[in-house]
Amino acid sequence: MQAKTLLRALLAHLSLAACLSCAHAQSFPSHPIRVIVPFSAGAGADINARLASEGMSENLGVPVVVENITGATGNIGMDRAAKAAPDGYTLFLGSAINTSNYAARPESTQDLLSLFKPIGKIGDNAFALVVSPKSGIKTLSDLITLAKAKPGALAYGSAGIGSSHHFVSEMFRAATGIDVIHIPYRGEGDMIAEVIAGRLAFSFIVTARPFLERGQLSALATTAPGPWPLLKDVPPLSSLGYPGFEQTGWNGFMVTKATPDEIVGKLSQSLNKALKTEKLRTAQASTGFMPANGSPEEMAQQIQNDLQKFRQVIIDRKLKFTE
Repeated sequence: MQAKTLLRALLAHLSLAACLSCAHAQSFPSHPIRVIVPFSAGAGADINARLASEGMSENLGVPVVVENITGATGNIGMDRAAKAAPDGYTLFLGSAINTSNYAARPESTQDLLSLFKPIGKIGDNAFALVVSPKSGIKTLSDLITLAKAKPGALAYGSAGIGSSHHFVSEMFRAATGIDVIHIPYRGEGDMIAEVIAGRLAFSFIVTARPFLERGQLSALATTAPGPWPLLKDVPPLSSLGYPGFEQTGWNGFMVTKATPDEIVGKLSQSLNKALKTEKLRTAQASTGFMPANGSPEEMAQQIQNDLQKFRQVIIDRKLKFTE
């Protein structure tokens, strides 16, 4: 009898919790939502997050406000978001930076999927392999020929040791067999300035479009799986003798792991609706992003694919991360 009484009490408690959770989801959202962005204001990912937040605000009927919390390669913002209440009122902007960080330094950072539930990707961007127009390098073949003629003499830049830029560049080194020097920077901006000045032979960057339009850089190829709509005249590496060479940058919204699925669904629907507007798609294009489909499943798969690929690069290239 006592066991039956305890069981009934437990079932009643679970039923009440489910009802409360359902009621909370039905009334969601009732006050402003904040988005933690682990990048500086004005960065491409920050602009992308603000565009999506504005669209979601219109759909949800409450303010969706971006808060920039930078530091420790995004880990400070990620930690703050992971500790937020699981109620859907705090979102986190996850990106390929988080997956590359975790692949490189699993002892000092955490897996996105262990901390958060995906809401959906906001957008994707392709890496462009760029050189200075002053370099005399016109084609991918020119670059490879020059690098092989001067082993260990040319340098490429990345947005930091263990960044996705670093991993893509190591994939390129392995595919082409070239011997070049890696010079890490604190971000893409500093690295781009060095390519423009001719102090770096090449680099892979995700914000190439405005520099190409101004004639400051030349693009030899992209890492897109096919022709990239925003860089129509630049061929993908997969069509230049390197089939299967593809990697895109991305970012998207996430919520604390224990957030009810009903709330995640509402947020994902709102994001999807925002991504389909012409206003957002046009604004995104100016930052170099193509809109994603905003589904939790697509984002989870992207994170898993990144980790698998980056871990394999670490093994194949015998990379060590001490910084």
